[in-house]
Amino acid sequence: MLVLVINSGSSSLKYQVRDVAAGTVLTEGLIEKIGMGNGGGGDGEIEGPRDHAEALEQVDAAIHAELGDRELGAVGHRVVHGGERFAEPVLVDNEITRAIERLNPLAPLHNPANVLGIRAITKKWPRMPQVAVFDTAFHRTLPEHAWRYAVPDELYTNHGIRRYGFHGTSNEYVARRSAALLDLPIEEFDGVIAHLGNGASVTAIRGGHSIDTSMGFTPLEGLVMGTRSGDLDPSILVFLGRAGWTPEDIDTMLNRESGLKGLAGSNDMRSVVEASEAGDERAAMALAVASYRLAKYIGGYHVAVGGAKAVVFTAGIGENSQQFRAQVADRLGALGIEPRRRPERPTVQGTARHFRAAVRHPRPGGSHGRGTRHRRGDGRRRLPQPLSHHAGHLPAHPDRTAGPAQVRRRRPGRLPRLPLAAGDRAVPSRAGQNLYAVNGARGPLRQLCLREGGGLGGPRHRGRG
Repeated sequence: MLVLVINSGSSSLKYQVRDVAAGTVLTEGLIEKIGMGNGGGGDGEIEGPRDHAEALEQVDAAIHAELGDRELGAVGHRVVHGGERFAEPVLVDNEITRAIERLNPLAPLHNPANVLGIRAITKKWPRMPQVAVFDTAFHRTLPEHAWRYAVPDELYTNHGIRRYGFHGTSNEYVARRSAALLDLPIEEFDGVIAHLGNGASVTAIRGGHSIDTSMGFTPLEGLVMGTRSGDLDPSILVFLGRAGWTPEDIDTMLNRESGLKGLAGSNDMRSVVEASEAGDERAAMALAVASYRLAKYIGGYHVAVGGAKAVVFTAGIGENSQQFRAQVADRLGALGIEPRRRPERPTVQGTARHFRAAVRHPRPGGSHGRGTRHRRGDGRRRLPQPLSHHAGHLPAHPDRTAGPAQVRRRRPGRLPRLPLAAGDRAVPSRAGQNLYAVNGARGPLRQLCLREGGGLGGPRHRGRG
């Protein structure tokens, strides 16, 4: 059976056609800049499709050109907000579609696009089975102390006001993939996952389950995003209301005119990074605000999971923007993260209890390289068990001198690195500076960069998601 999988985002539409029996992807694609003008966020001449309906027509044409007369058997939709009703995938009918639509106010940039996709498929293929998978479902494992707001209980009992969390389908996949890369059963995976696209969130994973996440009642809470403000003092909204702003004005400002767009004038991370590198102070400040906010959450969730074993970056910005990843890593020195500044060959990492001395070997001709080997007192190499996957190097130190191998004793807690030996395994990195050496509370903490639909690296989404 052929299944069309659709992920309608706020400004993009991703799709795949999968042969379920063969376990293969027959065709896939990404349509970007939906409704976006060349001014960066809807102003100016429209660059991409005008809306999601037009984007779906492009999907249909691309599938027909690739597959010819082969028929689809079903369609799967990623739906952002399922409220408290939808805790698992459901077969779509008219009542389910209306129920999803009633949740539109809780995810105004996404649920309307999801409903539009469902109805477009229903109109084109009335008898086609459709299944909705909900982003909020993965976060149903949040403990009550994490999902409760400190407001009167009647707001929850009468209106369902609580923290729901989003990007659940991404987090569930990435958690399992990360555990596999670290040779851990999912039940032993504790980590922090940063899903960074036009919408962005960070999630604390303990024992393979979500225990906290940055988005809340709606996808507006949490990190600085493309057009969304993230965390904000609620009194600001009261102040603006008293100043004459309508609820619609405030909603539009917070969801469509804030975030990177409000700070730098564009919600495209590529444009913001380029402007910052060209000396634009507004763009540089936007990156500083966004990276600082994310670093704060990562630090807090490191504590929440009892010591993370990995920090994982995924989605368009997380995968492809090494500049933004480096800014975040620069703020996480307390966790031992040391971002690479230039590509180097992969290395593996041990812990302080395994290594007490770092031996530096000069390159042929007397010049020193940056590789290190780690040896025990008898001179034999000693490797940690198990090996971890990262890239990095041992920074130069003033007390190292030229000549034969020089040994410098290291302080406890400082992590040496060593080049890969024969038989060691490293995770390949296609996106460049994706993996960092870090030290966690319960052993080595790794930083990975994952593509949502497949392993490390992969097709470039050009900093969007």
